[in-house]
Amino acid sequence: MDQEIIQTPLLSSLEKHTRNRCRPLWISISALTLIFIVSFAVIEDGNSSSKFQKSNVGDKYNKYGQGKATTEKEQNEEVVESEHGVVAADDGRCSEIGVQMLREGGHAVDAAVATCLCLGVVYPMASGIGGGGFMVVRSALTRKSQAFDSREIAPLAATQDMYAKNPIGKSLGAMSMGVPGEIAGLHEAWLRHGRLPWRKLFQPAIKLAKDGFSVSIYLELGIKKSESKIMSDPVGLGQVFAPKGNLLRAGDTCYNIELAHSLEMIANQGPKAFYNGPLGAKFIKDVKKAGGIVSMHDLRNYKVEVTDAMAVDVFGFTIIGMPPPSSGTLGLSMVCEYLVLFFLVFYFKFSFLLHTFKFWICNSFPFQMMDIEHLELVNQALNILSSYGSLDFIKGSLGLHRLIEAIKHMLAFRMNLGDPKFVNTTKYESDMLSPSFAARIRRKIVDNTTFPPNYYMHKWNQLDDHGTSHLCIVDAERNAVSMTSTVNSYFGAGVLSPSTGIVLNNEMNDFSVPTEISEFKLPPAPSNFIEPNKRPLSSMTPIIILKDNQLAGVIGGSGGLYIIPAVVQVFLNHFVIGMEPLAAIQHPRVYHLVIPNVVLYENWTVIDGEHIEVSEEKRSFLKERGHMLVGRPTGAICQLVVQNLGSPIEKEKKATGMERIHVNEDENQEVFHGMLTAVSDPRKNGRPAAV
Repeated sequence: MDQEIIQTPLLSSLEKHTRNRCRPLWISISALTLIFIVSFAVIEDGNSSSKFQKSNVGDKYNKYGQGKATTEKEQNEEVVESEHGVVAADDGRCSEIGVQMLREGGHAVDAAVATCLCLGVVYPMASGIGGGGFMVVRSALTRKSQAFDSREIAPLAATQDMYAKNPIGKSLGAMSMGVPGEIAGLHEAWLRHGRLPWRKLFQPAIKLAKDGFSVSIYLELGIKKSESKIMSDPVGLGQVFAPKGNLLRAGDTCYNIELAHSLEMIANQGPKAFYNGPLGAKFIKDVKKAGGIVSMHDLRNYKVEVTDAMAVDVFGFTIIGMPPPSSGTLGLSMVCEYLVLFFLVFYFKFSFLLHTFKFWICNSFPFQMMDIEHLELVNQALNILSSYGSLDFIKGSLGLHRLIEAIKHMLAFRMNLGDPKFVNTTKYESDMLSPSFAARIRRKIVDNTTFPPNYYMHKWNQLDDHGTSHLCIVDAERNAVSMTSTVNSYFGAGVLSPSTGIVLNNEMNDFSVPTEISEFKLPPAPSNFIEPNKRPLSSMTPIIILKDNQLAGVIGGSGGLYIIPAVVQVFLNHFVIGMEPLAAIQHPRVYHLVIPNVVLYENWTVIDGEHIEVSEEKRSFLKERGHMLVGRPTGAICQLVVQNLGSPIEKEKKATGMERIHVNEDENQEVFHGMLTAVSDPRKNGRPAAV
């Protein structure tokens, strides 16, 4: 069954209507006159005005004045291009492994399995087979998109009050572990889409774990931040990451022999080795010894949730993503719906002018400003205004203020979500996608001020999840994968199973508990309370982007609660404002958690010497509107793949050549094959790879 496409009337393609034919001469004269008038129109941007200016979509991000990013090295290390397939991951070694699978004829899912397993070895503080994840897969053959939910679940022995007497046990130690789902999720996706042998996909990760790998700068930072965890687990984490009593440093060789053996067992025996076999038995024995409550029955009971992916239309693109318990797809859609309404308000300033020309040309009915079914004129206005770079409603200082306010409304509302198998979130999902609800929130966003947290209907304590690793893959046929995996906090529960080499997740910390009142006196969200077999709410936001049912891009990020705002900003930067892919990723970002009522803006020199900072001009503008600002050397890490779909003329030319292939005889659908560009975020020093 096709995944449901949730059409937002304001954002969807506008219904075509029969109309009177117009004389070509009048059309030409009127169109030229309209363009002449609009080109001299002045729009307000904060407390200053600017005329429309022609926008070059290839310009670098600093054109937009939101900040700066400088580097001492060549930037092309973070960008690759190919028509035959690309991988963007947090580590260049893993990107290369994924590309090798593509070169050998593998599907994007084959590459995703191998890449994810690699990340679990070389970035064990963020990802691994002891955790879980979300994967979105788009099939070029069927035009269908699937969501694979391998999120960890609460064990059968879990209760709402299990941490009442031991609050720290929710985030640290074996009691904080949820039932791992990563291997089950990878296998389910491979069963449905994979081409290469299951065992083959494991060999590169096994080799890295067995023969050793060089510790990256980012892993060294993770090890340093987790020193207390590592030293408190001498037979587990300490054995691998401080083998001689000293923490490993960048350039040192790291070995995890037991993990290599575990991966070999899963490669040879399949997931049953872990979920109902000798490997699982060894793992559970270590978990029990460390004080955990996950049992073999929990492992045998684990099921991957496979559904049609959620699809929402924003800014003329279709966003394909995860349904709840992910809050990412809904959150991104919600923010974009708020922002597009600012354009419509601006557009209506010209509605009388546009109606007059419509009346002169076609003798049509009077234009009804809020009659959505007859907003074909909006489409005409967009076509005209876009050529003048009229994106002030989302870029510049005022656009940044509006974005922050939209993010605050979204984050406050998302805490009503939860695992749909346990709580009815239909109303909240509907509201997050509702144009009328978006219009109501839009009216609450004021251009000259911000507000205290209670203004944003913020009634629940905000979930602050952590960690994760993300990968984006597109193959030669234009199958696409967007996947985020996690063990939650750095090195998860702070426990490594010594007999299996597997890091335990601490995903139970992503649940809310009744006794947990935040320092800001907000109660926990009931929809996210612990129940056996329940999945906790998540900020992971793996998405695939379509334009006219053609693959346009793949985005995702790592960094817990920062993920959703970061993915929103990267999406807007490239697909709406028109920044180049690298610029869209590098561009300085802002974050807000609603409480504390502080804008966190990036101000840091990242691993490779690149300095990223929101400009003083923007910070001053925000302060004038009442925002409290704090510069932070932190933020989410994003990966991005885009396909150049070209102009309509270029598409028509390519339709007759080899760059489009026929794939669906019944619907006469074709897949466009444009140049693929993959970008990895310099904040984590990742590297993409290309076939």
